[in-house]
Amino acid sequence: MNPVPDPNAWFHARVVVASPKVSVFVDDAKEPSLVVSQLSERRKGLTGLWVDNFGGDFANFKIVPT
Repeated sequence: MNPVPDPNAWFHARVVVASPKVSVFVDDAKEPSLVVSQLSERRKGLTGLWVDNFGGDFANFKIVPT
């Protein structure tokens, strides 16, 4: 990842789901820090966030349809 977010500090992340790719932009980066392929064919339904086994904190979380 570039830039690498500090896991012990707050950072802004924008997650763009554009099937079949999921891109993550850290802070104000113009290029994604991470790009992965979707794990399923699902196009609608619930949204889940995985933050490892130690928990995570979120602030100002929004889901915005494009």
